Amino acid sequence: MELRMSPKILIVSFLVMFTLHCCSTVACAEGQVFKNGLLNSEEINHEYFMMEAIKEALKIKKSKERRVGSVVVENGKIIARGYNTIHLNNDPIGHAEINAIRKACKIKKMPRLNGCIIYSTLQPCPLCLTAIIFSGISIVVYGQDAVRRSGPD
Repeated sequence: MELRMSPKILIVSFLVMFTLHCCSTVACAEGQVFKNGLLNSEEINHEYFMMEAIKEALKIKKSKERRVGSVVVENGKIIARGYNTIHLNNDPIGHAEINAIRKACKIKKMPRLNGCIIYSTLQPCPLCLTAIIFSGISIVVYGQDAVRRSGPD
């Protein structure tokens, strides 16, 4: 099974992401970065880190598992990786972003990831978005819009 990604990468802050989840009429322009003013997106190789998130998604072997990967980046270096383990561990919150955030917090020995960027192959769900907000992650980069659906993965 091949993971298909749209060629665009959308970069938005957690506030814009929260607004997108709460109100479907808000639009975000491609390539825009919002973080205390503007952040020059040319400083960061977003494509490299997104490819690393895709590599995480491709680690998923179980056919029931939705192929989603995520990496947490601090100061231009990957500090944690994660992929979906919902069916593998029978864990309803075993989402890629949650797994990556847990690992990053454990590595940093603190519950806050201020200044970090999270890359996800799929638009974070409301659960993951809440974890992103509570962890203090500054920027979310995702590769594909999530298909809105009701029910579990």
